[in-house]
Amino acid sequence: MYPFNDLPRRLTTGLPIWVRDSTRVIHGHFRPHENQIRQFPNAKRIIWIRDPVERNISYLHHILRMEHKYNWQSIYFKDKYVRPESSFKELFAHLIEDEKLFAATRIYESFFRGKFHKTDFAFVGRVSHYSEDLAQLEKIMQIRLPEYRIGTKPDKSQDNIDIEYYRKKLKSEYDLLKDWI
Repeated sequence: MYPFNDLPRRLTTGLPIWVRDSTRVIHGHFRPHENQIRQFPNAKRIIWIRDPVERNISYLHHILRMEHKYNWQSIYFKDKYVRPESSFKELFAHLIEDEKLFAATRIYESFFRGKFHKTDFAFVGRVSHYSEDLAQLEKIMQIRLPEYRIGTKPDKSQDNIDIEYYRKKLKSEYDLLKDWI
């Protein structure tokens, strides 16, 4: 999350937030919550969907790259699995297999199943079609949205991960996303 404020945490947990009247967009990594609709009934909610294996590769990079003082999953994972001799491939296997981390590695299943539907959002974008979908979002939001990419994963670590194997391991994620994309 963002260390400089608690906005994402408050939005994820459904707590009220204050924003200026002139605010046109609130953007960040936070999960949908039904209270967001209550607090901002006129808001257009959007979501970007990412391939589950790619999302977890990125998540592992994030865990390894950042110091997480308040994220129990990251602290737990680093304490239990990260050693100087650990390869990215080994760490990825641990990340996906550890049942304590299912809410983090099966994020769509954990936070969407039975709670939200595609129709709850004005826009569902696909990270794999970012430029194309961003143009569609501009039309919906009626504002210019520059293409901005930060925190993209390095491709080299993905080379030795058996993507097809992990697609099967994350089948429940892919099955759920069929209704979203």
